Amino acid sequence: MAMQSKKKIMIAAVAGSMAAALIIGGGSFAFLKDNAETITNNFKTNKVDVDLDEDKGAEQSYQYEIIPGTEQEKDPVATIDNTVDAYLFVTVTDETEDLVTYTIADDWIPLAGHDGVYYREVAADATDKEFRILKDNKVSYETTIENDDMAGKENLKLSFDVFGIQKAGFADAAAAYAQAPVGVTDAQALEAGIRGATAGNPVSLQVKEDIDDIRGFQTNAGQEVTIDLNGKTVAVKKSVGSSGTESQGMQVLKGSKLTVKNGTFTYNPENANFIWAIHTYGDLVLDNVTIDTTDTPSTSSQRGYVLICDYGTTTVRGNTNLIAPAGAWAVQVEDGSGTYYNKDGTVTKVVFEESMTGTVDGLIIMSDKSNSNPETKPELVIKGGTFKGAVPDYCEFECSMNYMTDDQKQEIIELFQRLPLEEPRILNSSKGFISPLLFSDVNLFLFELFICLIL
Repeated sequence: MAMQSKKKIMIAAVAGSMAAALIIGGGSFAFLKDNAETITNNFKTNKVDVDLDEDKGAEQSYQYEIIPGTEQEKDPVATIDNTVDAYLFVTVTDETEDLVTYTIADDWIPLAGHDGVYYREVAADATDKEFRILKDNKVSYETTIENDDMAGKENLKLSFDVFGIQKAGFADAAAAYAQAPVGVTDAQALEAGIRGATAGNPVSLQVKEDIDDIRGFQTNAGQEVTIDLNGKTVAVKKSVGSSGTESQGMQVLKGSKLTVKNGTFTYNPENANFIWAIHTYGDLVLDNVTIDTTDTPSTSSQRGYVLICDYGTTTVRGNTNLIAPAGAWAVQVEDGSGTYYNKDGTVTKVVFEESMTGTVDGLIIMSDKSNSNPETKPELVIKGGTFKGAVPDYCEFECSMNYMTDDQKQEIIELFQRLPLEEPRILNSSKGFISPLLFSDVNLFLFELFICLIL
């Protein structure tokens, strides 16, 4: 009873002190203060997209017959869709040894100092605009051509390339054209082009022919390299990697960035050292690339692993296909926290963007056993693509599915249903198969609950 009285006295004393403070201070607090209206800045994105088509050439599989005194239809057309003022360039590579006659269409301006390069300025307009490259859409053959003129001449070619770039930021067309990709036709030129990238001076390369004897792509700190395979196939005959472990088709080292797009990257059948297709510690972009390692000649237990990510951000988009041998890893997202590459605790991240329409066929591995910090665990974000592989029951796995379509979620459900579950499994943020899914509504929460039940 005495204790309750003391408690009442204490409460009363505190209340009295607060009341006195309010009376002395006038019952309210005032400060010199003000606020201003929010200023919101809005930013609009822009684009410069180009394309190259040729209807007549495609109809005859781009095969032409040189017959003196005749002509043939040839209608290459450059298309540009630009929301900002832009330069449009066309490069004509003539390897016909003066046996083919043609005229460049009107309004194309020769670029001084660059044989076979022409350009035009195109005003901003968010619609496709087409520009014919050859006048009258034809090539012809002079009546003066004789047998001796054609004797021994083979593999004659006439090729076209287009390049578009914004006009702003460049003094003139020549300065803008300096950003155009460099064409390469052999392994030596490709390797030299990659080596030519230096800090602050990115390199863009475009493959002009299939090449079956390349040295793998290897980028070092400070390098930024873009390789447009241009619909071609390149095969690795000499693998790259650290000294004594030259077993990779691509090695992207920390502090470098590599973009590979629009073609097929594979291995030479004679290269028994080709074990992993890609090993990245830097930033990598795969865009519309096919990498199929199902028949690699290596006898290693790790043969055919496609994409091993130890550090940095890897972005996959477009019709990219990553296909591994049965039982091999198609994708591994590794956390090397505490090692040389990831000692700063930066998140290793792999993102399959919404534009990803290709297929990933092989095991998907998430490994974070050396990282005790949940905020820097590796991330796998799937927004697009088809996944046919499975997650083995011994790996640690995280998957963010908050951006998945319903079909993709169903694929993940079916994927987990195929696992050899010998004992009950629980949802666990560090050791389980799926950690926080970040679902934002009841329906997604129920989906998460369903995943828990099937595990």
